[in-house]
Amino acid sequence: MVAPARIPLIQRVVFCFLLGAIAMPATAQQQPTDAAPERLIDDSLADPDKIAAARQKMEQPPPQTDDPAQLSTFFYERGLAAMTAGSYARAVKDLNAAAEQAARNPGLEASFIWEELARAYMQSGRPISAVKAIQNAIATSKDPSPAREAGLKAFLVAFQSAAGDLNGAEKALAEIKQLRGQAGGQRGGGNPRMQNRLEFAVLRAEADMLEGRGKHQEAEPLRRKAVSLAEASPFLAGPPTVSRIMSLARNLNHQGRYGEAETEIRRALIMAQKHSGASGFYTGIVLQALAQTLLEQGRLADAEALANKAQEIASASGAQTGGAVIAGLFAAQGRWAEAAAQFDRIQKAREPEDFEAFVRRQPAHPLVMVKTGRAEAMLPRLEAQLEESRRALGDKHFATAEARGVLAMALAQTGNPARALAEFAAALPILTSASRAAEDGDGGQSARDHRVRTIIEAYMDLLASQHSGGGSLPAGLDPVATTFTLAE
Repeated sequence: MVAPARIPLIQRVVFCFLLGAIAMPATAQQQPTDAAPERLIDDSLADPDKIAAARQKMEQPPPQTDDPAQLSTFFYERGLAAMTAGSYARAVKDLNAAAEQAARNPGLEASFIWEELARAYMQSGRPISAVKAIQNAIATSKDPSPAREAGLKAFLVAFQSAAGDLNGAEKALAEIKQLRGQAGGQRGGGNPRMQNRLEFAVLRAEADMLEGRGKHQEAEPLRRKAVSLAEASPFLAGPPTVSRIMSLARNLNHQGRYGEAETEIRRALIMAQKHSGASGFYTGIVLQALAQTLLEQGRLADAEALANKAQEIASASGAQTGGAVIAGLFAAQGRWAEAAAQFDRIQKAREPEDFEAFVRRQPAHPLVMVKTGRAEAMLPRLEAQLEESRRALGDKHFATAEARGVLAMALAQTGNPARALAEFAAALPILTSASRAAEDGDGGQSARDHRVRTIIEAYMDLLASQHSGGGSLPAGLDPVATTFTLAE
């Protein structure tokens, strides 16, 4: 490729200004900070007797019986104990065994088994498996309470949204609201506790749908109210409350409010350690989220230490979690081959449909694939992702612009410079304005900014190639004027 120095001087100056406006990732800290794992992990928070009892339960052999009711109860309880003790793989195995035994007797209540299995799948980044499991929970529920049905369907909304099925999630949300209306029309207005449970389900589901449409600011009050309801209910202590706090933290992350998100995650980390100990499965999940938040702030050393600790916990539990943050860390440092290798490991560990749903929410993945020579293979997926983002979020959303920018890079690499230039021209004003606006927030968003820089540099390389080779430009596209517009 022709060196950028052959671009006219004025254009090179503007590009230097533009790239300088996008912050580089912060230099990794060398000294431990208050976010270092050794300062966050506290073995004294957990109840040692509770953890010991869970581990003891894990070692119990199945009863010598062929009774499906007894076997189903045994495997269900042992699966929950395995989750508390930090053994994710064992928990999933036992919960599946419990569901198989319950299926032998249609009269048994299997809904709670499927619900726990669905939550375990979702926590490990397997949304399609989670959708299937929660659908089984709904189908096998023998509880006629509208609150129970609404609670399960609220999980369905969350899991379908995560899997990219917004139409299915919208349908489930409508059914939840209908259940609330039916319960409110009962004599006396219905049971107050049931009404609270219904309201909780609606809050969660509406927030998930708003976030699925990119409306995180509108969803935030709903997230905060759901946290308040969870904290006030003794029935939601432990993982349910941790999950609600983590949902709020993710919402704040999407708004670029990383300091606030970090505060919430730290609070959830204390709760997770109280529930299942310093090496528990939920502790690892929260550590992974904190690592992601620090990565977005450019605190790479802290993020790497926490991501490695989360991966250590996940590996010990038999779960396939934590790898996405490590891949993101490599990408934020321009270590594309290492990032690609990490994503490849994640893909091998998951079912194809779960992996597709997983990478849909990993903005670094398509960029990593393009940067490691897989542009041609990625083109169909990139086209589909752009159209999906346009439908869900609109053309002006940052995520849509980023998808367009990465598609432009792939088009440039695969011999379609004219369309690539047009896509770059549409994407870059949105990407750069969003990146510079983030400088006024509480974090530098350096992971995102590094992706933006990479897209800009690809545009710069393409313009250099077109200029030196006499290539044509789309009608009305003035590269010098475009770069001045971006820099303003």
